[in-house]
Amino acid sequence: MNDIKIKAPAKINLSLQVLNKRQDGFHNINSIFVPIYNLYDEIEISKSSSLEFNCNVDLGISNEKNIAYKAAKMMIEKYKLSPNFKLNLIKQIPSGGGLGGGSSDAASVIKGLCKYYNLDLDFPELLSIAEQLGSDVPFFIGDSAAIVQGRGEILEFIDFEIPYEIVIIAPNFGISTAKAYQKLNKQESNDTLIIDYHSAIPKILTDPKQMKNYFVNDFVHNDMEHYKEINKIINILYENGAIYSNMSGSGSCCYGIYLEAVNINSLENSFPSEYKCMKV
Repeated sequence: MNDIKIKAPAKINLSLQVLNKRQDGFHNINSIFVPIYNLYDEIEISKSSSLEFNCNVDLGISNEKNIAYKAAKMMIEKYKLSPNFKLNLIKQIPSGGGLGGGSSDAASVIKGLCKYYNLDLDFPELLSIAEQLGSDVPFFIGDSAAIVQGRGEILEFIDFEIPYEIVIIAPNFGISTAKAYQKLNKQESNDTLIIDYHSAIPKILTDPKQMKNYFVNDFVHNDMEHYKEINKIINILYENGAIYSNMSGSGSCCYGIYLEAVNINSLENSFPSEYKCMKV
């Protein structure tokens, strides 16, 4: 068995509607997920006498609660794998910012162990495993943008890329996903006008400045703590030339899309020093 190294990319939500609360407690969404390949965690799998798990940063949780470790345990149990390997997780994606780092890590562990143990699993089976781990994990089994619906399990992978510069701002605070959904207070009924992304995408490809006329993030108008600061970040990105800016997921990371090259050093000066600015 050869050592495996795999990159686990981040994602942004180009648009995110929260439609209604389901009977299972989750929410139905209507979203566009776009992978960000220039911002990624790394998963290393190597031989060991027993299952080991290491992470380069302290995430404040036990190994057993880490979704990447859960993915490994699930694969071991489901496919009777010998647990003689070490997982090394190198985090670079900001945690708890809506960029999907944990979900991407889990999907990369699944794909990495398939390669490490020469498991020939078809795509639907990989998706089935991923769905059991978390709502966003199935998206990262694929390798393209997707229209995402249901609780995240209904995926339509699409040939779509953002051919412009993207800047991600990671503030020095996080936002609880659970609390963000609770605050939205969506009921089981749904009267939201659902965005037709199939119709919107050709229009924004022709005129990318139209993105802000078609895309939304329902969490941005939430009145929870920190959302005033989120709106400030988005406005600063617009003031510095972004053609479209929004928050990713339930936050707290925001992004701006630029038609022209961005002076990242100048942009950094517009934010508090403890914020992280990343051109991806």
